[in-house]
Amino acid sequence: EDHIRGCVVSAGEKDAEVLLTELTDAIERFTRSVG
Repeated sequence: EDHIRGCVVSAGEKDAEVLLTELTDAIERFTRSVG
């Protein structure tokens, strides 16, 4: 778990934030298409 957290931090918080936003958008699109 610490290793994963270290990778995220080294990738940069900004990149992680963008990735999280894209992931959330993808989940929302998937949920709408299924529903």
